[in-house]
Amino acid sequence: AGAKFDGPNPEQNLTRLTRGAANPTAMANQPTGKETVSFSADIAPILTQNCNGCHYKAQRVQGGLNMTSFATLLRGG
Repeated sequence: AGAKFDGPNPEQNLTRLTRGAANPTAMANQPTGKETVSFSADIAPILTQNCNGCHYKAQRVQGGLNMTSFATLLRGG
């Protein structure tokens, strides 16, 4: 139960983790109910595209939520 990391290193920078990842806003296929979700392939690209402006590194971490890596994301804000 709970969030599980499927990448090589939970401390790895999310931006580096998602380099070369598919476009997260691309049209999805019709769901079958048997899909699996990958943090590296499915979630991290969405977070880096939409959340890095306010929650990346110590530059402008808003609300105390640091989304630099999976490990810092799990610590919460």
